[in-house]
Amino acid sequence: MIDAWYLENLCCPRDYSKLNFKNNTLCCNDGHSYPVVDGVPVMLLEEKEQTMGLIYNSIKRSKGELVDLRCPDLYLESLGISEEEKLLALSLMGKSKVDPVVSVIIAATSGLLYKSRIGKLDSYPIPTLRLERGEGKRLLDIGCNWGRWSVSAHQLGYQVVGVDPSLGAIMAARRVSHELHFDIKYVVVDGRFLPFRQDHFDVVFSYSVLQHLSKMNVELCLKEISRSLKKEGYSLIQMPNGFGIRSFYHQLKRRFKGATDFEVRYWKPYELVDKFNAFIGKTSVEVDGFLGLGIQKRDIALMPLRYKIVIKTSECLRAVSHFFPPLIKLADSLYLRSIKK
Repeated sequence: MIDAWYLENLCCPRDYSKLNFKNNTLCCNDGHSYPVVDGVPVMLLEEKEQTMGLIYNSIKRSKGELVDLRCPDLYLESLGISEEEKLLALSLMGKSKVDPVVSVIIAATSGLLYKSRIGKLDSYPIPTLRLERGEGKRLLDIGCNWGRWSVSAHQLGYQVVGVDPSLGAIMAARRVSHELHFDIKYVVVDGRFLPFRQDHFDVVFSYSVLQHLSKMNVELCLKEISRSLKKEGYSLIQMPNGFGIRSFYHQLKRRFKGATDFEVRYWKPYELVDKFNAFIGKTSVEVDGFLGLGIQKRDIALMPLRYKIVIKTSECLRAVSHFFPPLIKLADSLYLRSIKK
């Protein structure tokens, strides 16, 4: 079975045509088909070069070709984690206060400040989304992973759709939403090929995702974001600043060599503005944080003292940047707010 919402709101990501559901598969009239796994559509395009290896595993698992039999319900094979991390997730089943997958991947999704919390979370760290209340508006969360920003958007009143190319991450997000009794829709999708019709969303959000893609793939994502946004809709997308204090340190460590695979790509602020202006519309820059990527004020209660200091410093600098805009140039993490042309 599949929720009727998917048939009403999804379209073929290849030709944007209407989809029908039959034999646990979504199909369009041109013969394109997409498996539905336990009610979740997997709409990845096999013929395309994938942006990371775990996507191939998501495709294989959706076809029943790759299953970790130790606990099939966790979809561990499509998470991109090590064998040691898989064993940790299995050991936490029935013992952790949060979903075991979330507890294991928390540092990978929420930032290095969370390394000390791997396997030890006792609550879900839900960040504050810097948006006005949604009041029923549609919001797309690209690269939602286990759904922390999707949950935050739902709490603000948005009708949220979360997409990610990892089947395991999407299943974790769905488990979290069910646990919290939130109605959030999730789809396994590549952000370069979105299965939504033109002018569908009021807001598109993405955090810590596009920074891992090549500039060519970022352009593909921005084109799809623009196509999916309603007229006068807007996007809020986090990107790293190559001039940031911590960002400069990381570039120095790798001797300013170009990024490969899933490494972070560091952009100059003017490059970001030019790119987002060209593909979406009028763009402004806002500070997300200083001294690293993924630093969030709401995380402070879960952190040891040394990280509390980092978070407080980042928040102080962010406040100062409102009165002294040149400080924005040294922020490590930026938000690009773009209004569709």
